[in-house]
Amino acid sequence: RRPVRSARTMLALCKPGVTTSAMITAAWGALASAPAAYWVGGTAAVAGVGLLVAAAGALNMAYEADTDACMPRTCERPVAAGALDIAQASGIAVLLATLGATLLAAVCNPASAAWGIGALLVYAGVYTPLKRVSPVALLIGALPGAAPPLIASVAVAGHVSGAGLALFVLLFLWQIPHFGGIVVRRRFEYRAAGLRIAP
Repeated sequence: RRPVRSARTMLALCKPGVTTSAMITAAWGALASAPAAYWVGGTAAVAGVGLLVAAAGALNMAYEADTDACMPRTCERPVAAGALDIAQASGIAVLLATLGATLLAAVCNPASAAWGIGALLVYAGVYTPLKRVSPVALLIGALPGAAPPLIASVAVAGHVSGAGLALFVLLFLWQIPHFGGIVVRRRFEYRAAGLRIAP
């Protein structure tokens, strides 16, 4: 099938729902860590996190195109549906990650960029492939999933703040029953796709 590229396809590749949620939690992390932080830094923190999360979503779709195609919930994702190929999705992901890390490093501080890249690597390089092997993937995936407020706190405060850490722990603990419920409900789809994340 001939690839169909559009603004809607590019947006879908970035998992807009997940990215928006991450940006909201990043904003709370920034506000809670440095309420009087200058707007430029806070905005850059939220935008940088958004770009990195979008990159993670694109890498996830590139890596899981085969398994996404096997499940009704994910078969219409851009790479699984053939609107983009794996190389294109990966290239877009690298561009988004580079922009996000550069923005954090240039406007905020290098530490926040390092935290952001670290979370991206855990999500795309550990959690995503581990889903084919073990249910432990859900716990690993909850770490980068909870990272946005922590990254934003480092971006505006220059260090891991107590508020940023508290939000990280809260989000980490919330994700376990949240994703666990999805996995239990969709366990037969996951099994059919070869993903071993159902406990």
